[in-house]
Amino acid sequence: VLLAQNFTGYQTLCRLSSIGYQEGFYYRPRVDLEVLQKYNDGLIALSGGLMGEVAWNLLNKGPDASLENIKAFQTIYGDRFYLELNRTQVKGWETVNPFLEQAGRDLGIKCVAANDVHYLSPKDQLPQEVLICIGTNKTLQDESRFKLGSDQFYLKSPEEMRTLFRDNPEACDETLAVAERCD
Repeated sequence: VLLAQNFTGYQTLCRLSSIGYQEGFYYRPRVDLEVLQKYNDGLIALSGGLMGEVAWNLLNKGPDASLENIKAFQTIYGDRFYLELNRTQVKGWETVNPFLEQAGRDLGIKCVAANDVHYLSPKDQLPQEVLICIGTNKTLQDESRFKLGSDQFYLKSPEEMRTLFRDNPEACDETLAVAERCD
């Protein structure tokens, strides 16, 4: 996840997007670490979700591969790189979160409390599922359809996030610090 800190960061995101579509397109737009190394001015980076390189490598290749990714992003972004913790009740986070917390302590990288948001409020879960079904030509009754994996993908209030991360209030504090770094 890349966030623009300022107008320079916004311009950097636009450049990365263009490169991803024009030079890195393979099913989806993409960029590699070499491009991120070259174009990172004004950006803050988060380690991302379960399909991000850091978590995916942990779950599929092991801790050494994930640590290699973390160190690469830390080299590129320095103190602008954060490890993203999620508690959406999706299988995988129960393994990833403790690993990221330990990696953060070992490498001096701060963790942020995040929530993968796909809709605004809990009542929007069913309409979101319907939209996914429409987009994938499936029905709600189809067991093979794509599902988000829980009902926790709504925009949580600060109080809900503080409750969810009551054992790690520093992660919530760092989320606010990231927001304050963005202009």
